[in-house]
Amino acid sequence: MGRDSESEFSAQTKILALARQGFLCASCGSLIEPFRARKLVSVAWGESAHAHHRKPVKSGGGGHIENCVILCESCHYSAHEGGNYRHGKVWGRIGDFPYFRVKKSDQPST
Repeated sequence: MGRDSESEFSAQTKILALARQGFLCASCGSLIEPFRARKLVSVAWGESAHAHHRKPVKSGGGGHIENCVILCESCHYSAHEGGNYRHGKVWGRIGDFPYFRVKKSDQPST
């Protein structure tokens, strides 16, 4: 059973979420480069980065900006407890992601 388009994140939503996070992984704070070769890439680890639903789709989570956090692949794996999805019972609180909102003064210099 596939997801409907309203539960998926658009490319624009992903970019807006990443910008809100100061181009950092919402969990570990590693720098994420937007859409190199059409993917999000963690600069520090050289791995892909993913859009993660704070509220799982199974629990009614949609594809809107406040439900989207961008995580490096390792943190995304950890967010799902190493693949144990808990059947949608655990929602990620903003406090679970220290880099959910980053002030301009906290962003890395380029």
